[in-house]
Amino acid sequence: MNTRASLANLTTTAVIAYALLTILTLFMRILTTSAALAAELGDRFAEAGDAARHAARASGTRQPRPGPTYYGTTTHAYNAASGGA
Repeated sequence: MNTRASLANLTTTAVIAYALLTILTLFMRILTTSAALAAELGDRFAEAGDAARHAARASGTRQPRPGPTYYGTTTHAYNAASGGA
């Protein structure tokens, strides 16, 4: 039995409800698949970052210096610390 024959016996309200449920189901499938893909990509980026950090530590690199407060907040402080102008 094809879809058109099965929908022919339904009332207009039932057809609208059927169509709405079908569309909402497809929307939820898209939404959950997208969320799963985003979570998977996040996990892969986190694993890649961990692997890069472990490789950097294994190769003997130094720990990074602290953030923006290391040079202060002015260009003059940065230039003085780096030996620039």
